[in-house]
Formats: sequence, structure tokens, C-alpha cells
Amino acid sequence: MQLLQRIVSLFSICALLVASTTAVVASSGSYGAYGGGSSQGGDCLSLDQMVSNPAVTTQIEYIDNILPQGAKYKPNQAFYARVKVKNTGRIVAPDVVVTNEIPQCFTYIGGPGSLNKGGNVLTIDIGDLQPQEEHVLYITYKVGDATCFPNQPVYCATNKMRAVTDVCNPVEDHAQLCVEPQVLGLTKGGMPIDLHETPQAGPANLIFVLAGQIALGAFGLFLKNRANA
Repeated sequence: MQLLQRIVSLFSICALLVASTTAVVASSGSYGAYGGGSSQGGDCLSLDQMVSNPAVTTQIEYIDNILPQGAKYKPNQAFYARVKVKNTGRIVAPDVVVTNEIPQCFTYIGGPGSLNKGGNVLTIDIGDLQPQEEHVLYITYKVGDATCFPNQPVYCATNKMRAVTDVCNPVEDHAQLCVEPQVLGLTKGGMPIDLHETPQAGPANLIFVLAGQIALGAFGLFLKNRANA
């Protein structure tokens, strides 16, 4: 009986040792996957783009989007974008690159990065971002002239930003840009009239002007003859 009890006790001790070893191995594997290993997937980059507010002229104020019903840019006007890129993860984000797809009728004027041959894609190499490190970019653009917006009272487009690195999912942020190509007033023949346009004198206007001059001349002669009588 004592021998049997010893055998049962020995088996119990062995089972406890095996269970403990398995728990340690499982815990070690979990730490390697989620506790800062050599790779980190998921969302560990953040990207925030804001553009200058056309309603504020005394200083630069940044807002998320330009809305059609609010203040808008004018042709040939310069404006600015502020772009914040941050590593929100726990490991280094290597070789972070930001690309900017510039919409039609807008051009890049200054700031970091380089343009492609077409002039519509800006590439900015930021380099490595340490955990919780943030990098801020300032970019200057210019609105095209009025010929880029024919017969359009309001033109809106999207300025697209994208940030990528090898260890995180890519992130994007878009800002809406709206332009008011002309100041619109009444309509003529169903088409908008530019209030800045100088009215042209037509034949009907010329007739009224001549008639007025003749009437003034006749009235003057009448007064002169009355005075001599």
C-alpha cells in the first residue's frame, strides 16, 4: 500500500512539473508576439493634415477642410498645409515616407520633399520615427489662375496624404480644397455674370445717350431765345 501511494505521488509531481513548464513556454511566446518583438503590425502611425483658413488673413489658422458654403480660396492665391506624422507604437518605425497626391489646378510651391515629373505627386522622406515621436511638415501651394475653372462658380478638390513604413499599416488623411473662381451676381441668358466685369455699351445704350444730348441742346436753345425776346 505504501508503495502504491509513493507511485501516485510521483506521478502527481511529474504532472505538476509538466503543467508549469507549458505555462512558462506559453507566456514566453505571448510576450514575443505582443511585447515589442522584431515586427509590429497594425495601426502604429497617425497622420493629420490641416490647411490654412481663407477667412483669416491676419495670421495663419489651420482647419480640416474648406467647405463650399464657407470662405474659399481665390485664383492665384497661395495657401498652406500642416501635416503631422506620429509613431504611436512601441517600436521604431523605420523609413517613414509621406506622399501627397496634389489635385488638378493646384501646384506645389515650397516645403520638404520632391515632385515627380508630372508635378502632381510630392514625396517626403521622413526617416525613422522613434516610439511616440511626431514630425510636422509645412507645405506651400498655389491655386491656378481663372482659366483652370471655366464656368464654375465653385470648384472643390481633395488633397490626399499617405504615410507608410515597413512595420505599420499605411495611413491616409484627405483635406478638401474649394475655390471661388469669380464673384457671381445676376444671370444673363441663364449664365452667371461676373460682377467684376465692366459692362459693355451696346447700340441701345448709344441711342439713349444721343437722345439725351439732343434734348439738352434743344432746351438750351429755348432758354437762349427766350432771354433775347
